[in-house]
Amino acid sequence: MPRKRYKPGLVSIVVPTHNYGHFLPQALDSALSQMDVDLEVIIVDDGSTDETSEVIASYAGLVSSIRQDNRGLSAARNTGLAIARGEFLVFLDADDILGPGVLASQSAFLQNNPQTWMAVCRSFFFEAFDEDGLPLKSGQWHLFKSDLDIHLCHFNIAPPHAFMLRSRVCEKTGPFDDFLKA
Repeated sequence: MPRKRYKPGLVSIVVPTHNYGHFLPQALDSALSQMDVDLEVIIVDDGSTDETSEVIASYAGLVSSIRQDNRGLSAARNTGLAIARGEFLVFLDADDILGPGVLASQSAFLQNNPQTWMAVCRSFFFEAFDEDGLPLKSGQWHLFKSDLDIHLCHFNIAPPHAFMLRSRVCEKTGPFDDFLKA
């Protein structure tokens, strides 16, 4: 398989979704608000039967989208990965949101540290929004600097969207296992 040519500095955000139309606008708005980076947003509709297609249509011209038969989260991520053009890659689940400036911070870190393959940020839980539409924190994922490799192997230290990686990593590791549905 020929190697992709990635656009330097471009952040590709892959958003897999299956029947998450009611969450999708907040996820997409949080991605598109990352104005301080060059980005592409790729939505992979994994066979949704709810209002997802209408939500995606309302973002026409702002995002790319592709629809496939329902094959699961791993297959949807692989579909997005296959068309991503960015030097950097983020997987944003349709029911998650990105904090302000997170992509600029992570991409700057990776650009300034070419030997580093991945950056991870702190993440917070939320279940509701305040009157201004901002998330009300209800907890956080804890990151452990010491023994990070052990923590990564034994439990989930952060949700997928907290990680930004160089797209070349996926060339080395290969695609997600399609047999894993989540």
